[in-house]
Amino acid sequence: MRKKLLALCCAAAFFTISLPINFVNADSNSGLTLVQTKSYELNGEQFEVETWRDVYGNEIHSIPTNVENKSEVSEYVKNLISDENEANKISYEDEVFTPLANTELFAWTKPYLSAVDHVNNNARVELRTSGYNEYNHPGDIVNTMAVNNGTMRGEWLGAGTADKIVLRYSYEFTGGTITISYPPSLQKSGTTVSWSSDPVPNVWFLNTSTEAARANSILFSGLNIKAASDIYKGSNIYKPTITEKINFPKE
Repeated sequence: MRKKLLALCCAAAFFTISLPINFVNADSNSGLTLVQTKSYELNGEQFEVETWRDVYGNEIHSIPTNVENKSEVSEYVKNLISDENEANKISYEDEVFTPLANTELFAWTKPYLSAVDHVNNNARVELRTSGYNEYNHPGDIVNTMAVNNGTMRGEWLGAGTADKIVLRYSYEFTGGTITISYPPSLQKSGTTVSWSSDPVPNVWFLNTSTEAARANSILFSGLNIKAASDIYKGSNIYKPTITEKINFPKE
């Protein structure tokens, strides 16, 4: 599978790095650790980027600074994080396969999936993901559907910061007699694996990597991908949600 590096679209100055501190979120049983804070300047606006780590080692990046041009800052930080993630990515897509004689491999990519809340379009979610389907002949041989590592972000583009933001995503494999391989940070229920972040308070931008997962079955019907951002603002909870269906054996 090809890897794509996103180039930085804007020049920014880097200022400071804070010492790591521990933070236990009052809304979470497991909590997050704030491991790093960096300060940047983009087009005259200074802002901070926080890096959190959950109990499984997943990193979550947030922006607590209220800036005037949120769209430009969001795009810059997204690209910056993307480059860092690509440099350290380990994925099922990096594995070497020896296909059977009658195997067809169908790769798919979703480089830009996005949604806004149906009530307030300042609440947004974005997902970038990819994967492949391995179709074996004849029909009594096990087939594969896989999702590679990706990225997702939730953001509040309205006034101020959100009270808190939660990111969540899931992969539902459909078909008969399905077995799933997945990392320990994902939770499994039936033929669905899912992840939900701890809430991060007082931010308007939240970004994380999405995990890879792979399923095997003699009979697949498809894969349902869902990604959402729960954005709490005052008495409102906005839930922009992406839903995407991946067909088998090919799109």
